[in-house]
Amino acid sequence: MNAAACWCRDGIGTTPDLIQAVRWFFVMLARGDGDGIHEAIRLAKAGALDEEQIREAGRLARALGSAEALISTVLGSGRT
Repeated sequence: MNAAACWCRDGIGTTPDLIQAVRWFFVMLARGDGDGIHEAIRLAKAGALDEEQIREAGRLARALGSAEALISTVLGSGRT
């Protein structure tokens, strides 16, 4: 899962897809591996993803709670 996330993030073999990258980082977290969430946080802090993109990644990972937590932690609860 980490390899898939990094490949999507870096565009290995395809164009970069940050939504898919964060999706795989969320899947890792849901399965008890928190290593990738640090990269998702870094991407969100850098402004590489907006709230809707993070929510889409959460929807794809079936981890909407993780998406909302990332949004509120990194982007703040007052943003839309």
